[in-house]
Amino acid sequence: MGFFKWVRRRVHGPSALSRGDVEEFDEETSEMISASDALLSRMRVGSIDLTRKRMVTHLFLGNDRDLDRASRLLESLGYSSDEMGSGRLVVSEQVAVGEGWVRRVVPVMMQTAGEFELIYDGWDADVAADHTGQDN
Repeated sequence: MGFFKWVRRRVHGPSALSRGDVEEFDEETSEMISASDALLSRMRVGSIDLTRKRMVTHLFLGNDRDLDRASRLLESLGYSSDEMGSGRLVVSEQVAVGEGWVRRVVPVMMQTAGEFELIYDGWDADVAADHTGQDN
């Protein structure tokens, strides 16, 4: 819970956290949420089951020292660090994606990037099992 207090202090401008029924996000976070919503729409059109848990990866770019610090924070929040070095950090989680997930996770990732002076390059979901009928 301390992390969410930290996010609230770190936000410049509108809060990235929900205030009742209204969510306000900074411009960059809003753009990433819109891009994520478009990806979810493409997944639905492609008959991807959004209720199925799947491997989701998040990519950060920056210097290795800051990536290492971000990795430790994200690991404390339950993410797995899958790859780090050469200016890249890939963290993952096993989760069902959807609008609620996007509005919870994208602001945290954007704030993490801002805190450690990184670039959050977005997320990707493994959809192979949806096409083969196998579980992840």
